[in-house]
Amino acid sequence: MKAHFSRRRLPFLATLVFLGTLAAALGPAPFSAPAALAQSDVRIIIYAGNPVTEGEEASFTVAAVTGTGQPAALNSALTVNLSVSEAAGSDFVAAANEGSKTVVIPAGQAGECNANYTVATVDDSTDELNGSVTVTVKSGSGYTLGPADSITASVSVADNDNEPPPPPADTTAPTLQSATVDGSTLTLTFNEALKATSIPGLSRFDVTGLDRTTAIGGVAFKSGDATKVELTLFPAVANDDTGLQVSYAKGSDANPLQDAAGNLVANFAEPVTNLNVGPIISIGGGQPVTEGTAASFTVRASTALRAHCGILSVAIQDIGGHAEGASRGDVIEIVGRALGRKFGIVQLEISELRRGVLGGPCQFHPLGKAHPPGRPNPDQRVAAPGPIRRQRAGKGV
Repeated sequence: MKAHFSRRRLPFLATLVFLGTLAAALGPAPFSAPAALAQSDVRIIIYAGNPVTEGEEASFTVAAVTGTGQPAALNSALTVNLSVSEAAGSDFVAAANEGSKTVVIPAGQAGECNANYTVATVDDSTDELNGSVTVTVKSGSGYTLGPADSITASVSVADNDNEPPPPPADTTAPTLQSATVDGSTLTLTFNEALKATSIPGLSRFDVTGLDRTTAIGGVAFKSGDATKVELTLFPAVANDDTGLQVSYAKGSDANPLQDAAGNLVANFAEPVTNLNVGPIISIGGGQPVTEGTAASFTVRASTALRAHCGILSVAIQDIGGHAEGASRGDVIEIVGRALGRKFGIVQLEISELRRGVLGGPCQFHPLGKAHPPGRPNPDQRVAAPGPIRRQRAGKGV
């Protein structure tokens, strides 16, 4: 069947053909991208990557957006200020990686203007709680901050260390180290802290060794020191009392001496050191001398002298008329004279003890002899002779 066109429709069809041919020749119209924002109008936000395990890098994305939150284009690169921190108590980030940092967002089209920022975490061997790394966008030049909830991001960090094994159980009983008395207080010192709420009854202890009955009026731990148990004695122990002994028997007491693990203190009987007994002072004579030379004596103390022993003074007793002058420390100057005697003896005596401000006598006994029991007399005289040989005739002064 043949198509029939009227002469009226031919000009219209010719116009359509012409327009179609022109459009094909020109091609599609080009797309125009929106103009980039002024840098000062750009807002910066940050968002966090996935959780990590210690030793991995925590990842963050810093992005440039418009005021409506849409991706923004940048005409030039933009430096953004950041602050890196970690959760309180965490120790996953090295100190050098914390604090003030920067990241650069490159220039580009919308959707291209963002930067990746990573924070290295430390893979240590310490068992610790899980933590987190936080990066916050700080104000800077050429941008404004996004909303408050969009400028801080945190990445969780999981610890990968095993919990250490528990310490072995304590099965060692405490032991008594010393027992000392100072007046009315007898102190028991142990090698470890005891359980302060476990205080035995008075009947568990006994103090013996004196010529009188010593009662125990109280038992308590020393304030602030659970290694020391203090017994209150009545009457108080005198300065020169020696030979004391303290004993303990735990028996079936409901609150025996024990440490925190429940290990019981064993029964004991321990000598007691009286802290107020002064040292024993003794004196010995030196080698024989010839008149005109010095006779030497040695004064000894059984222990280191304390302040309460006061000042020791000496006196010279001359048997035979050989000694003249005063003492110089522990040396006596002997002046030779032609007395017609074969020899004489000079004795150095402890004649006086002036007590110090703390009071309490020192004890005296001749060198090599046992100290007699009982209270010493501060004015007790003990002497050590030093033989003096006579010089030959004509040699005297």
